[in-house]
Amino acid sequence: MEGNTIFTPENNNMELPPCVVSAIGGSGTRLVAKILIEHNVYLGACFNRALDNLWFNFLMTGVEPFSQSPEVIDRLSLFMKRMYEPAAWSIKDIQEVTRIRKALIEEGIDVDGMNTYRAPYGTLTMPPQEPELHRQDRLGWKLPWSYLFADEIFKLLPGAKMLFVMRNPLDLAYSRNQNQLVRFGKYFGHDADKASPGDRLSFYLGVFDYVLSLSAKYRVSMIKFEDIIRNTKQTVSEMGEFFNIAFDLNQVQDLVTDPGTIDRYKKFPMQDFDSKDLSRLGDFGYQAEY
Repeated sequence: MEGNTIFTPENNNMELPPCVVSAIGGSGTRLVAKILIEHNVYLGACFNRALDNLWFNFLMTGVEPFSQSPEVIDRLSLFMKRMYEPAAWSIKDIQEVTRIRKALIEEGIDVDGMNTYRAPYGTLTMPPQEPELHRQDRLGWKLPWSYLFADEIFKLLPGAKMLFVMRNPLDLAYSRNQNQLVRFGKYFGHDADKASPGDRLSFYLGVFDYVLSLSAKYRVSMIKFEDIIRNTKQTVSEMGEFFNIAFDLNQVQDLVTDPGTIDRYKKFPMQDFDSKDLSRLGDFGYQAEY
């Protein structure tokens, strides 16, 4: 991206820190995104049904997490320019996105057949759709695996705040959504092709450990999805304090519904899991209750 202007909060007059929502897939981040959107936080204009920011997904797919590659900052910068000042995109920016698309095709990703990739690229040369941003209070995005690029996110956006939504990893072990394990398990020492429920639990605990380490360095907060459902007002108040947003708690209560999948792990045998992993659940406020 030689010759392009790198995005910085200073050269884009960003006064308030971006709100980043991260998690293991299937942890209720869509609900958090809805709460933020209802309270005037701009999370982008190109989503899937889960309210994932498809531009972040498009631009960061294919980049190696933890690689410390300059390309990570380049792509994050391009993403922020798209989010915050899309009219400022240059011909070089558009050429870079076209190059990224070609690289995804070469990796075997069906960028034309999958809306996840087709949707953002389809808006590339259209007039900017994001002018409403400048009538809103805050900017941010929701993409569960954003935590993988936390070091670069906080380098580019030192004032950012990242909320990581936890869900009982025992429940996650039986979820149909194992996308992160498939895509990123190797970075945590796990082979998705051989993943039993016990292997999945170990992977989730490894991710939780990593995010906890991030919270010691950056503005990262971890909350439990179950607390949002069962103790809505207190948990959302704490979330509001973290983001410095005054949430309308009555309005939020109307958005919250129990998905009916909390404690689904109880339908399966405890023997699926290693006792050492079960003993670590308490580190994150969970316990096995069979």
